[in-house]
This record gives sequence, C-alpha cells and structure tokens, in this order.
Amino acid sequence: MKLKFIDQVIKVTFLFALFIFLALWNDNQFYEGLGIFCGAAWGSVNLLLIKHLLEKFLFTTGKNEWKNYFLLGVKFPLLYFIGYILLSIEDFSAYALMSGFSLFLATTLGVGMLTSLAKNPRQKNSAEKPLVDNCHGK
Repeated sequence: MKLKFIDQVIKVTFLFALFIFLALWNDNQFYEGLGIFCGAAWGSVNLLLIKHLLEKFLFTTGKNEWKNYFLLGVKFPLLYFIGYILLSIEDFSAYALMSGFSLFLATTLGVGMLTSLAKNPRQKNSAEKPLVDNCHGK
C-alpha cells in the first residue's frame, strides 16, 4: 500500500513554504521567512519518516528489520536534535519555526479537501436517484 496522500502533502507544504519564504524575503524579513521554511522542512521530513516507518512496520513482513530500526534511530534522536538546534538559533523566531512546522496541517486540510472534491462519489453511477426530487412536481 502506498501513501500517496502524504507525498502530496509534503510537496504542497514545501512549495507553499518556499512561496512564503520568497515573499517575506522580498519584504526584508529574511530570518522570519527562513524560519518558516526551516520549520516546514523539519515538519515535512518528520512526516516523511513517519510515513516510511508506517510502511515498513505495517506493510512488510520480517525482512530488513535493521532498516526499520535504523529509521527509528534516525527519526527520534537526530531529527529532534536538529529541531532543538533550530530553536536555539537566536535569529529564528520560535513563532516562525512553529508556524512553519504547523504549515503541513493547513496543507493537509487543503489537499484533503481538493482530493475529496476531485473524487466526487456521485459521478460513479448516473442511474442513482438524486437526493432531492424536483420541487415542481415533475
């Protein structure tokens, strides 16, 4: 099973964060934009590693277990240490980093809504009765 939805969320988050970074850089707020971009990149890498862990632990059977534990070893200590380093840099605002990290939540909502609108379940079977009958009696 492939989790394509998560890949779409990561791509949209990256593009949206890049757009915000460039807009804030143009407005002479370089470090705020870079903080949002770094927070979004950190959140995207976190989500990507969670996706890989889910695929490895839930959908594979016993082979390459050392890769699963390697991903766990990378995700928890290394990724959260990088998050600590980002928070300790004085030029970055904690608000910018956290808003960048939370950016994927907004893109998840947007991508989910667009995906559900694109699938429109009413188009599958045109022989179904409409939910609301014609109000004019015809």
